[in-house]
Amino acid sequence: MEITCPELGEDEVFEVTGTQQWMEHGLYTWNKMRVDFNVQDRVGDLSNVILTQMQVKWSDGTETMVDIGEVRFLGKEEKRTLLWTQMGAGDSGASYSMEMPEDLTVTGIRMPMENRFSDLLTVEDGEGQPLTFPKTYQKGDTLSVKTDVFLTEKDNRAHMVIHVVPVLEMETAEGEEVCAYLYSSMHYTPVMNIIEIYRIMHMKGDI
Repeated sequence: MEITCPELGEDEVFEVTGTQQWMEHGLYTWNKMRVDFNVQDRVGDLSNVILTQMQVKWSDGTETMVDIGEVRFLGKEEKRTLLWTQMGAGDSGASYSMEMPEDLTVTGIRMPMENRFSDLLTVEDGEGQPLTFPKTYQKGDTLSVKTDVFLTEKDNRAHMVIHVVPVLEMETAEGEEVCAYLYSSMHYTPVMNIIEIYRIMHMKGDI
């Protein structure tokens, strides 16, 4: 099995490293497919590239064009990156904490994907209150952050597999910009059943 992406050209062939049956409902089967995008040496050059489709070439020679939503390449941050002391993730939410290594002001959250999913993310401080910006912490203070993702059934994004990594942006007393990744804060996998599959296919005009 081979994968190509129209946005990257037909000469760029990617390997499928594994497949796994995910869910099965009557005539429909959902499978997980893991694709190795071996482009680490040029992620920066692909920062403006958005993958929306994959051309799948099966072992029998047939080909299928598959919609994949939006896939973007996240390059390495040029800013100094801080690491969380503790981090935990559940089905729809995550929590983070760190002891501030110096005086820092939290200035905001930067969302990839042109903020397409920013309204789905709620962010609270350690006391359960909405995190507001800017907010200053002294060296030795504990920064605690809790996140959650909420979608309604009527939201057309509810059928998407969402994996976005927001970035918590901060600034030192000297004006240096630093950041911390909110890994696992925006992981959402839809629960599929035959009714949901029908709704998605109807919405896309396939039936």
